[in-house]
Amino acid sequence: MRPSSYAARLRLRASSVFDQMTEQEIAEGFAAMDADLAAHPGTGPVEEDCDLLALALPPKT
Repeated sequence: MRPSSYAARLRLRASSVFDQMTEQEIAEGFAAMDADLAAHPGTGPVEEDCDLLALALPPKT
C-alpha cells in the first residue's frame, strides 16, 4: 500500500486509538504525517499486519 493511501485509510478513523485522542491531537498528528509524506515522496509501501477482523451479519428480515 502506498504511504498516501495508508494516510487516507487512517483518516477514516476506523481504528479505536482515535477514540482516546482529542480532535487537536488528531489534527496535529495528521498535519505531521502530511508534512513527512511531502518531505519523503519516494517512500516505499506501508506493510501492516492485521490481527483482528470483525464481520457483521445482515439483520434478519
